[in-house]
Amino acid sequence: MNTIEYRYKKDRKCFGQQVQFDDKEQVLFSEGSNHELFKEYIYQNPVDRETSHTRQMAFSIANTERATYKHCGVTHNEGGWPKDINMHDNEQTVRYKRKIEKDESYITQVMNLIKPVEHCIFQTTQIKVPITHLSWSPDGGLKLAASHCDMKFQGNKDGQGPCSYIWEIENPNEPFLSLEPKIPCVCLEYNQKDPTSLVSGMYNGQVAAWDTRHGKFPVMMSERESGHREPVNSVLWNNSKSGTEFFSGGSDGQVLWWDTRKLSEPFDKLLMDPVRTDDQELSRSYGVSILEYETTIPTRFMSGTEMGMLFSCNRKGKTPIEKIQIKMNCHLGPIHAITRNPAFVKNFLTIGDWTARIWSEDCRESSIIWTKSNEAMLTGGAWSFTRVSLFFTTRMDGVMDCWDLLQQQNEPV
Repeated sequence: MNTIEYRYKKDRKCFGQQVQFDDKEQVLFSEGSNHELFKEYIYQNPVDRETSHTRQMAFSIANTERATYKHCGVTHNEGGWPKDINMHDNEQTVRYKRKIEKDESYITQVMNLIKPVEHCIFQTTQIKVPITHLSWSPDGGLKLAASHCDMKFQGNKDGQGPCSYIWEIENPNEPFLSLEPKIPCVCLEYNQKDPTSLVSGMYNGQVAAWDTRHGKFPVMMSERESGHREPVNSVLWNNSKSGTEFFSGGSDGQVLWWDTRKLSEPFDKLLMDPVRTDDQELSRSYGVSILEYETTIPTRFMSGTEMGMLFSCNRKGKTPIEKIQIKMNCHLGPIHAITRNPAFVKNFLTIGDWTARIWSEDCRESSIIWTKSNEAMLTGGAWSFTRVSLFFTTRMDGVMDCWDLLQQQNEPV
């Protein structure tokens, strides 16, 4: 609707003289008090009233309906099946799968998904840092300790930290604890009496004690002067009353006994000297590549050397001649693994060069059985704890072989 207005123009001189306003006192109305009217008023009790000075945002006051939410989902243990298909009925599921596989759209979708899946499969996500040793925790094998170290002399260490890791089997996406020593750990071993205690052998010859409750740094380390002169290749716990003793073997040919309560120096020492004499010399000792210890035989242990010779020792001896009881040439190169049979402890398995050999303490002249030479060198092996005739070997080309002596001996099963 248009507004009705009228505009006119007039000169300023036609407005007249400018108006001047002045302030002065002027009584417009005055009335005195009336006592008669005052009697008609009564006192009223206080009254509470609510006022709101905020701006009203709606034309009317009303409560909106409250929306209720809930979480719901479907468990896809066996995939998403239609409602009329019982996933526990094998015939119905097989019939439905065949129906879907005959559909042309199914074939097209599968072919389209193959390429991106292959791309993800062939991606190399591993970090090229070798794992030198694995140790299971004594609390039912819920955790696994892995030591990382590049054993190549003057190898390229760019981007390779000295960290080792403890993994939880139920959470493989990230490590349970990162162990951060100043020197890489060559070997790492759990205490079978205490799941929070570990010991490790370092690349520079030191040994360290760890406690998972105290974080990622070692709680104690040995002195550089009193330890090994070369990398520590193996550490094992002793079956002692205190549960704090362990021994280590290094490439310098020494086997040292330690106590985690005092790592300043070892309390016992034995050299892997091939010469049968009480005057042992470090210069002619063979470097220790692996140690073996059976808790049911607490005074005896075996040591595999880098020259392929095996030493069977007894700690009860007072002299080196009495301690080193058996010496056997087992392999052409370093011995990578020594494990006793869980049922027949006198029989033990050795892994080295291209063969795996089974020995008996009653027969020292030769091994009682051995595998044929493989194309790739062997890196490790172990007996099965559930089937005493079964053992496993790992090769340099990434293959693991399973051998069952009761089934066949010429080929892995």
